[in-house]
Amino acid sequence: MPRHKSYTAEDIISDVRKGLPTTSRFLDRDRSMLVVQVAQEAKQNPRVGLGFRKKGRHPTLEDLFIRLLVYRYWNLRQEQLNKECFVSSTAPSSHGLAGYLSRCYGLDHNHETASAFRCGRRLREIERGVGLEGCTIVLLSSLTKFQQLSDNEIPRITNMLLASCLPDLIENGQIMQKLLQYQKLYSTTISASTSDKTKLGKDVTPVQIQ
Repeated sequence: MPRHKSYTAEDIISDVRKGLPTTSRFLDRDRSMLVVQVAQEAKQNPRVGLGFRKKGRHPTLEDLFIRLLVYRYWNLRQEQLNKECFVSSTAPSSHGLAGYLSRCYGLDHNHETASAFRCGRRLREIERGVGLEGCTIVLLSSLTKFQQLSDNEIPRITNMLLASCLPDLIENGQIMQKLLQYQKLYSTTISASTSDKTKLGKDVTPVQIQ
């Protein structure tokens, strides 16, 4: 079988520099309806958003944006479960948290879901290392490469973001805030009761940054 190309931190940072203007323009348009629609579908099928690759089609920015939200959503849930492990004697071991959480939501813990949890963990690791919640929005254009990164490249990406891209991150703080608000919208929609589902349609309030 052909081996996938391995990427480096330099590849990711190059994508950040090239893709940041496109990412910013993408978020100039309100994406609330897209987020709500996908979140509602994910309530019925948790696999929604995990697979954006379709034969003969390169993932669009919309695909990548949803994938970013899904990655972060599942990792945030895993982090919450990890906290609960400290107060519950029946909680699964930390090694089995991803599989346990997958099964709780009706997902087979296969290669696809394992990759999603791994990518989410890497993104959150970068956010903690940089010290800016939501800064992984600048990685949007490089998201397809995260599965072909070694773990050793993650701290290198963090260090390179701090060393050469920090002014850009600070200047683009607005798109980070948009990501966090869309993340909240996604999580809130998934958590909404079934009886509230019909209310999350045309009346969705657009994300607004002050």
